[in-house]
Amino acid sequence: MCKVFKRQGKNIKVERMNTNSPSLYKKTTIEEIRENMQIFTAKYFDGILTELSENLLRVVQKNRRLNFFKGSVQSWAAAIIYTLARFNFLFDKDAPNHITPDMICNHFSEDAIKLIKRADQIEQACDFELGNPVISLKTTMSMFELFTTSSGFIIPKFSLESSAENIEKINPAEAKWVKKKFERKIKSVKADLTAKLKQAALKKNPPVKNQLELFG
Repeated sequence: MCKVFKRQGKNIKVERMNTNSPSLYKKTTIEEIRENMQIFTAKYFDGILTELSENLLRVVQKNRRLNFFKGSVQSWAAAIIYTLARFNFLFDKDAPNHITPDMICNHFSEDAIKLIKRADQIEQACDFELGNPVISLKTTMSMFELFTTSSGFIIPKFSLESSAENIEKINPAEAKWVKKKFERKIKSVKADLTAKLKQAALKKNPPVKNQLELFG
């Protein structure tokens, strides 16, 4: 967008920046965020987690509900790392690449409350679910795999309870987040199973008759 001004009988075009356009920070701010992230990932992450952090950065970059001009480069880099750690349960002390929220805060010199608010902002804008394949390790995704028994029962491989317990010893607030997301995922799976039951009932398919009894 530009405005035209007249000066001494001449038309002068002045370019006006649109700060809502993601294209403006692709080569500057994004690279700075990536560089800050890479220092952390080189120290604490393996190659797969580093690749997932790049995936998350690309997703965040394309989301028009997020504006990188609001907040420092350090705060965005820290929030992306924090979000990735959350969704892969890296705050669990038994995780292979275990880290703590304090490690992220100290590395990026970021306030914990501000960091969590920024991570929440990313999560809400991107509407991530647990087990999202773009930002999740295979071990994380496997927690939500569905198995069908020989009698036709569908059993989800949920195994988050132990992770929540381990995280609670380190950060109770994060343990609450895990449990909340876990409950949301269970509701989502229940809804899918309910839909399958209705379809099976219409087709008179008996093997899936009592699947929901697994959830109580």
